[in-house]
Amino acid sequence: AAGVAANGSNIAPVCEYTATTCATPLSLNQGLPYSYTRTVGGDKKWSDTNFRINLDYSPNDTQLMYFSLTTGYRSGGYILGVPGGKASQRDEFGLPLGGADLALETYDKETIEAFEVGIKTDLLDGKARANIAVFTYDYDNLQFQATDPDPYRGGVANIPQSEMNGIEVEFTALLSDSLTMDMNLAFLDSEVTSSYEVLDNVDVYQYFFGEEDLRYGLREDVKGNKLAKSPEFTADINLTYETTLASGNEFSSIVQFIRRGDFEQRVSNNSLVDSIDAYNLFNVTASIDFVSSNTGIDFMLLNIADEDGINSSMTDVFGVAETGLEYICLLYTSDAADDSLRVD
Repeated sequence: AAGVAANGSNIAPVCEYTATTCATPLSLNQGLPYSYTRTVGGDKKWSDTNFRINLDYSPNDTQLMYFSLTTGYRSGGYILGVPGGKASQRDEFGLPLGGADLALETYDKETIEAFEVGIKTDLLDGKARANIAVFTYDYDNLQFQATDPDPYRGGVANIPQSEMNGIEVEFTALLSDSLTMDMNLAFLDSEVTSSYEVLDNVDVYQYFFGEEDLRYGLREDVKGNKLAKSPEFTADINLTYETTLASGNEFSSIVQFIRRGDFEQRVSNNSLVDSIDAYNLFNVTASIDFVSSNTGIDFMLLNIADEDGINSSMTDVFGVAETGLEYICLLYTSDAADDSLRVD
């Protein structure tokens, strides 16, 4: 159809509407941009006093035992934007109309008490070292991204009480003059320890304005659930070989094994979207440093077992509850023999 020029005359279309190609298309855009901003003030403050206590004991020259107690906090805050506007009067799009009852929602500060005991010791006449730590973290008002019974009013909320317990092991050994082993292991056990009802957006996104009561009824108590992004077991083991070549250049190679255990992406522990499976990675690198020219070259074979693991996921807590997955790196292969070789 024809457009209308500023002087009121018709503008003939350059091409027919049914034409499949058009060398000189005509586009007519009309409209005036408009935006509106309203400021809602707030003066709430958050503060805390923290401390750290360390006790060390060395029974001999090769051992150190320690105990530590540490507290910390993360400030509370305001839920900004439209989701943070708290008002009883809203339009058909869920936007607050304003008035005396318009205020900003807030979330509380998060606090932690961290206890840790451990030992650091040298073994095998100094050719090996082991560090072992046992710890427990107690959280009050743990902050997390939450969904609200009112659509588009999600934001940060607080889980009253939760805890995390674990063991970390670090071990380094000189196996020979050229071969070294490094091993890092971690074991975690996390849990929500208080009753707290959470609304999972995956369950309620199909209910909209006027169905807030249905959304509210789908809340679930997360007591006993695992904390988000807390794998029960992780491992990182490296064998490093270093030597000086006959040319005088330095050569090193690392064989690496990584284990990332399974975990829950969100505190809702929804098996459909939150359960992230464990994966194993094998990497091999080789490096040559040319001493005379102060240059070097690295060869990397990453994920040589071609593991298709998932690193993490993200489920939208504000909109349509879609979940995106972030995969670990994959070994690229094709007919070319050297496509699996990365050179930096």
